Amino acid sequence: MGEYTYLIIGSAAAGISAINKLWQLDPSASVLCISDEIENPYNKCFLADYLSGEKKELQLFTKLFHKNVSFMLGKRVVSIDRENKIVILSDNATVRYGTLFLATGSSPAIPPISGIESEGVFTFHTLRDTNRILDYVKRNDCAHVTIIGAGLSGLEAADALRSHNLEVLVVDRESQVLARQIDFEAGLFIQERMKVQGIVFMPHTSAIEIMNTNQMVSGITLSNGKKIKTDVVICATGLRPNSALARDCGLRLIDDSVWVDQYMQTSDEHIYAAGDLVVVKDQLTGQLVRSCTWPDAMHQGLIAAHAMTDNPKPYPGVMIVTSSAFFGVKFAACGYGAHFHKGDGYTTVSCKGAPDEYCKMFVKDGVPAGFIMIGDTLPQLGALRRSVLLKQPYAPKLYKTIVQ
Repeated sequence: MGEYTYLIIGSAAAGISAINKLWQLDPSASVLCISDEIENPYNKCFLADYLSGEKKELQLFTKLFHKNVSFMLGKRVVSIDRENKIVILSDNATVRYGTLFLATGSSPAIPPISGIESEGVFTFHTLRDTNRILDYVKRNDCAHVTIIGAGLSGLEAADALRSHNLEVLVVDRESQVLARQIDFEAGLFIQERMKVQGIVFMPHTSAIEIMNTNQMVSGITLSNGKKIKTDVVICATGLRPNSALARDCGLRLIDDSVWVDQYMQTSDEHIYAAGDLVVVKDQLTGQLVRSCTWPDAMHQGLIAAHAMTDNPKPYPGVMIVTSSAFFGVKFAACGYGAHFHKGDGYTTVSCKGAPDEYCKMFVKDGVPAGFIMIGDTLPQLGALRRSVLLKQPYAPKLYKTIVQ
């Protein structure tokens, strides 16, 4: 049985951020990171760039600074014995810890569609997923891909696969792309960019059946009655927290996510958690939310490392900014909600600076409460984010038009 000062489960943003901060705060401590992924730690933010060919695989891997860190890759923890401070692996090996940090992240939610087990159906969440997609497309000389889900991951996959000269169809049961992040008008703006690049989007549409020939994807049946010939299906229908370990060992959960305090400590004083796994306070609403962004997970990992080494710094909460780049434009959105259109004193303000931009703020009492920005460059993003966070007025000279 091995024994370590700090045991990290998970090698994505929160885990690696915690490891690198532990190196600064407790350089002589022993650290073990266990991950069920077989690859060295890498940055998932670059997976779309890798899928498109803009980045090489070696450019994805992150740098580690802790000299005393060991890794168990391709290993799965199956249970936590809190009383004896031991974790048990799938091969029955055990590891003892002084402090445990859970950074188990999330996994794709797989929709219950007939034929979902066919060869040629993929998720787009890990490096292994990405390599499997690339290998399958190349090996089978694929011509058409269908993406189920028009959220951030689905759009990034659509943009990347279009660069391989594949015909791309995106379907979503909502009326627009990015329905949770942006308003309908912004959705139309992005959908027009998709159309220009030859990507077909079908709103109000879900997948009913994935058809196969010799167990390989050959088509898809949609809720609108259409049967589409397709070679590949990508499921991008959301993420669920990997909270089974926490639940089974009796940690406090909220809606299947792990509860943590302002120091990332769970209901067990020797166990901390961060990243997609946890719920944290939203600085704008005060509500507990999941933030599945890489920067937020990294920040939470830093906070956890401080507390784990008895150098506590409170976590202020999260201000979720969703950002990406696809279809030739950059995208960022923060704080958007349907309540902005319900007459609660909010005004919709356009701060568009160029014809090929979409920039909208949702303002109340002269202060922006949320924004949507789409364009070739987003030079105002930092200042606008600070205005929302600090609840301060934002440069009136940039306001162009007002839409009630």
